[in-house]
Amino acid sequence: MPDLIRFLRDKDGLTRQSAVEALRSIGKDAISPLIQALKDKDAAAGAAQTLIFFGLEAKEALPALIATIQDESSPIRKEAASAACSLGAEAKEAVPALIGMLKEKDKDLRAQAAMALGEIGPEAKNSLPDLNAALQDGEGNVRVQAAFALWRIEGDPSKSVTVLSEALKSNDAKVADEAGLALFWMATDAKSAVSSLVLALNHKDPNVRARAASALAKIGAEAKGAVPALIPLLKDPNPLVRGEVRRALGIMGEVGKLDVRDLTEELKDTDSFVRSAAIYSLSELGPRAKPAIGLLIEALQDPGPLPSVRILAVATLGKLGPEAKAAVPTLREALEDSNLYWSEIALALWRITHDPETLSILTQGLHDTNGIVRSSAARYLGEIGAEAKSAIPQLLKTLDDPEAPIRFEAAVAIWRIDRRGNEAVPALIEGLREVRVYHLAGNRHGRQAVTILGEIGLEAKPAVPALIDTLKDSDPFTRREAGKALKKINPEEAAKQGIK
Repeated sequence: MPDLIRFLRDKDGLTRQSAVEALRSIGKDAISPLIQALKDKDAAAGAAQTLIFFGLEAKEALPALIATIQDESSPIRKEAASAACSLGAEAKEAVPALIGMLKEKDKDLRAQAAMALGEIGPEAKNSLPDLNAALQDGEGNVRVQAAFALWRIEGDPSKSVTVLSEALKSNDAKVADEAGLALFWMATDAKSAVSSLVLALNHKDPNVRARAASALAKIGAEAKGAVPALIPLLKDPNPLVRGEVRRALGIMGEVGKLDVRDLTEELKDTDSFVRSAAIYSLSELGPRAKPAIGLLIEALQDPGPLPSVRILAVATLGKLGPEAKAAVPTLREALEDSNLYWSEIALALWRITHDPETLSILTQGLHDTNGIVRSSAARYLGEIGAEAKSAIPQLLKTLDDPEAPIRFEAAVAIWRIDRRGNEAVPALIEGLREVRVYHLAGNRHGRQAVTILGEIGLEAKPAVPALIDTLKDSDPFTRREAGKALKKINPEEAAKQGIK
């Protein structure tokens, strides 16, 4: 381990990143050496970066991280703030230090402090006066991060949307893009920003235009008034913008506005990203994508560097179901190749053929040595639902997998396939405590877990303490869903927590 810590000091970025990954793989035993490395000015940044990925397991690092945040001579105060807030509500002791950081002269430190306070969530409520003051900051990105943090802590979008809508107009593309990203995470809570997002579709920077389209897609049906403004951007010169616009139209139920001829032409583009975006758009078209089946089959052997082209082609063919039977020989051939997405191929074959053999293939994937394969196999069996009942015995065994995210996927699948609440609850509780990646509003497993626990109802009573903890989550949507689940499972406890 000392060698890995030493590599955190290396001038080569790839070497440092390799050391980070290796230390992550060691697990809890790496935490104490990483805390010590925070005192090494050359290794400190890498140590803080690594601690982020341990989440709550690294709680013992909090005092050292707070000391680093408060040390005005430290060059890694931003990284320390990021690592501290990866503990979520458990980082509440860092709030005073972060409030102090919010008043620094350095604009990047102020922005980072606001982000970190938002990640801590309701437990950072003592910072509300300072965050409100930061809405008047002279730097646009500080205002944006303060507005987003206020929403995450209070759950009230009104002030936040006003500030973020104004920031979308900024000539500084970074500020406008960050505002769009915040509105994206706010989703339906940002519905009053639709008109501002429509204006941002005309921003000079293509990344901002794409971000505005993605935020409108996230708002969904309540942003349908944006459709007339989205349609002209189907001809935008930037492929990222075109892709996000198509996705938005698809989510809003306007797939009829998409021209399959344009998409098939883009499948022939020399740019892998353009091809990938076109395939994703085709996946939204349903049966109307049938004319593109030949090109989608060719895309299964795409020579480009992006595996997403091949993976998306597989998924799109699967969505076409029996209409894509011409792809079966090529898909079966691809299934023989050694790769990490053969479970996606097996799912596509199931959707096209309903051949029980593909269920067996997915079930076998639960025993693969690669965690990505085991996780996706469990997830796709869950997507198949009741027809995958033969996989239940192996999924029950997967609840003992050494990796928590895989246990979670198995629990979700067991519930979706056979409605076995008792077996699923322990791993779902783990999902509520999943390590969260900094600056994401909530986590997929957390939201999914609270939703399913609510569906399970009274059988999920062991989850009550975890649900109460989740009421402090930094994502307002997750908090609301946790409240709903708690009310279904234990109405008396919900009332004690102030849930009406």
